[in-house]
Amino acid sequence: MRGIPTRRSGGRVSRTGDAASLRRSPSGIRRAWRWRIHGAAAVCAASMLAAGCGREEERAEVARPVRLHTIQDTTELSFRSFPGEVVAARTARLSFEVGGRLVEFPITDGQLVSQGDLIGQLDTADFIAARDSAQAAYDVAKTHFERNEALHRRGAVAAAVVDRARQELETADANLRRAARALEETRLTAPFDGRISNRIARELQNVRPQEQVAILEDISALEIEIHIPERDMMLGRRGLTVDDARNMLEAEVEFSIMRDRRLPLDLKTFSSRANPVSRTFLVSFGFDPPQDTNILPGMTGTVYVRRTAATAAPDDDDGPPVRMVPVEAMTTHEGASTVWRLDPESMTVTPIKVEIRSIQGGAAMIVADPLADGDEIVASGARFLAEGTPVRRMDHLQH
Repeated sequence: MRGIPTRRSGGRVSRTGDAASLRRSPSGIRRAWRWRIHGAAAVCAASMLAAGCGREEERAEVARPVRLHTIQDTTELSFRSFPGEVVAARTARLSFEVGGRLVEFPITDGQLVSQGDLIGQLDTADFIAARDSAQAAYDVAKTHFERNEALHRRGAVAAAVVDRARQELETADANLRRAARALEETRLTAPFDGRISNRIARELQNVRPQEQVAILEDISALEIEIHIPERDMMLGRRGLTVDDARNMLEAEVEFSIMRDRRLPLDLKTFSSRANPVSRTFLVSFGFDPPQDTNILPGMTGTVYVRRTAATAAPDDDDGPPVRMVPVEAMTTHEGASTVWRLDPESMTVTPIKVEIRSIQGGAAMIVADPLADGDEIVASGARFLAEGTPVRRMDHLQH
């Protein structure tokens, strides 16, 4: 009888038809690996599909970050704040017109001086000698001219001799006046009442002409400077003057040491060219410092600026109010000018059709009956919105 083939291995008998042996056969191994690979691929595909669906659901729920603008009554526009630095209304960087040794320098940092007070005195010895020499030369030239003029009247000398003597006299006179002026310039006095903010030179120091020796500031009236970004400067019309801007703006300043009150500001100047680095415009306001607070140049304060109600957005007495909104808030939706109003409960947006009355720089004057004071509209990112789009506030950019 034919039996099942067997083979000996280590003294034991194993059956080649055994299931374990079949799994260890080459064909069985290939079939097993094939099933394992197919199963892993199916699991990966299912996982990727589930993850993709999850991402689609997540994307559908993500709210867009937007910057918001609050609709306000144009008669009660809010202030915008800017950091400012106090500067003196007048500043003089004092220097001698001539050089020499500084023998008197009686001022100190922070000292109050009056107009005409001595700031510094140079050694006058060389200048006195130069003046005396010029005076002697002038006397000789004058005597020579007078003698030749008398001789010319008698016909003893030609007219050319008199002309040459007159020229020498005029030259000597100019040299004398120059020497006398140089002697006067050895004494430096205060050009106006003020405070010495910086004593630069030292006594007995040799100073050069035009070298600064001290800085004098008039602190009876102070100014505060701020830097305005481009978009705010564009709110004014072309050809705007300082007087026009003064009538358009209301400004106040607040200092950290006097939080309970603000000081009114008066627009002084504004630059018409942007700083090449910061791309901002320098604006200067004047104010009267209070007598009970020692406000000095270099201190900082917060400047609050807003447009006056008369120039912000003139209303039509017989129609809906005119609102001022950022130009960036304006979009086109279904062929009409539109802003997007926020529903604070659902945090979704709704399109509101508006009528544009005018555009002034970075602001648009609009009319829209549905808009009311306190409504919030999207000021940045509006062109990517659709009705019902969920949004979230960008608080650090909100204004």
